[in-house]
Amino acid sequence: MLSKLTLMSGRKINFQNSFIHQPSINDIDIIGEEKYNELLLPFVINLDNLNLPDSVKKDLKIFDMFFIDGFISPDGKLFKDILVESLIFFLKGEITVYDKEWKIIVDYATEINRHNFDELGEIIRRICCIDNNKNEHKQEIKFKSQEAKEKYEKLMKYRQQSKSKEDDNFANMVSFVVNANRNADRQKYDSVMQMTVFQFINSYQSFLSLESYDYNKLLTTSGMVEVKDIDKIFKQWVESTKIKIE
Repeated sequence: MLSKLTLMSGRKINFQNSFIHQPSINDIDIIGEEKYNELLLPFVINLDNLNLPDSVKKDLKIFDMFFIDGFISPDGKLFKDILVESLIFFLKGEITVYDKEWKIIVDYATEINRHNFDELGEIIRRICCIDNNKNEHKQEIKFKSQEAKEKYEKLMKYRQQSKSKEDDNFANMVSFVVNANRNADRQKYDSVMQMTVFQFINSYQSFLSLESYDYNKLLTTSGMVEVKDIDKIFKQWVESTKIKIE
């Protein structure tokens, strides 16, 4: 299993006889976010997304789909071509496709096939912080008055809108991380750009968590919420920090 220590180190990850490179924010900036998201497509699609009969899905794997004519992306590109570009981006090697055998060889050393593609996809999703099964659960907080509740909801709506704007793209997120440091300068910016995606998302979420802590501390000491619900607020904040410390 891929450990978080390995992810935080930014090291290349061994896969068969090749290495998976953890992309940096600078790598994404070079190719562009749109292209980066396209390169992730082969590893986030699954059979449940495809309009196929259950009888067909039973013996099919997503890797098989890349070798079926007409399997194209929403932009009209062959998924197999996108997969090849993606493998070049993440494995930094020479890619050879064998259509008849339904396999792909990397640097004449590593074979990617229907038996190990899911493992490769899981690693790439981990290093790119993609979790298709993430579910967030929040407990309901009771307020002392309707007025206090309305003030809270208005503030949370504003915060959510602000967060959505911050999350629009990596450039804004980089600015957020840099500006969060009072002594930020060009060196700090360059350092952030060299972070891997996992390192960067971890840092970004840490800043959001600290901001949330400051806000929740203010909320619990304002007298707006009932005493028994203060514990719920604290538990929610602790739950959010688990992303960083588990």
